[in-house]
Amino acid sequence: MLTANDGGEALRAQRKIIVEFGRTALKSDSLDEILTEACRCCAEALDTEFAKVMALEEEGRTLRVVAGVGWKDGVVGEEVVPALPYSSEGFALFDGRPAISGDLPGDDFDYPKFLERHGIHSILNVIIPGTDGRPPFGLLQVDSRRKQKFDEGDIEFLQNYANIVGAAIERFDKSAALSAALSEKERALSELQHRVGNNLAVLQRLIRARNAKADHPAVKQETAMILGQIEALAQLHEFLSTASDIDRIDLGGFLSAL
Repeated sequence: MLTANDGGEALRAQRKIIVEFGRTALKSDSLDEILTEACRCCAEALDTEFAKVMALEEEGRTLRVVAGVGWKDGVVGEEVVPALPYSSEGFALFDGRPAISGDLPGDDFDYPKFLERHGIHSILNVIIPGTDGRPPFGLLQVDSRRKQKFDEGDIEFLQNYANIVGAAIERFDKSAALSAALSEKERALSELQHRVGNNLAVLQRLIRARNAKADHPAVKQETAMILGQIEALAQLHEFLSTASDIDRIDLGGFLSAL
């Protein structure tokens, strides 16, 4: 039996784990790493052999196990379960409350078959919130082969963890959107540079043809001057287009070539 001091130690350990995971969630560049670390930390803090993250798919009709610890091969990344109202997963999603059981399958929930194959007797899951008012990302769940009684402190701890996971997912979503926007901007800029280069080349050919047909010396001199200006612009355009760092450009080489 846990004493009051034991409970205080457990609470301090859980808080320490949350702080450490928060640092990982802010620093890591891999969402898979963050989700797996969340599973590992939750299993350790709540003394369970298993933990997993299940992500909603197909407009909220199914959940896929996208991260986890303790499971045999063929579970993480592969197991898909329907999000039904009478399942433990569906209860949490539709009712908005954690699904708790300390004696599977001795309650009214339906459970995925892979839990039975792993000998799971106790579960606790909470919702991982969505970003920007969207539906939930999915569920964070701990699973144990032992019959455990999860209390309000365990629920609060797991929900706090799920909230941090949700914030990490939001960071990745926004980072991905920003990267996509930057890629599109770079693509558009590259296309614009290509068209400018082509237009300058067309102008050069037209003026050279005009200069070749000109009979009057003054006209030849004028078209030659215009052609020189366009060639200078073309060289400058090429120089700027191929520069690796446009914030710090050495114009010495360009001016010498010009």
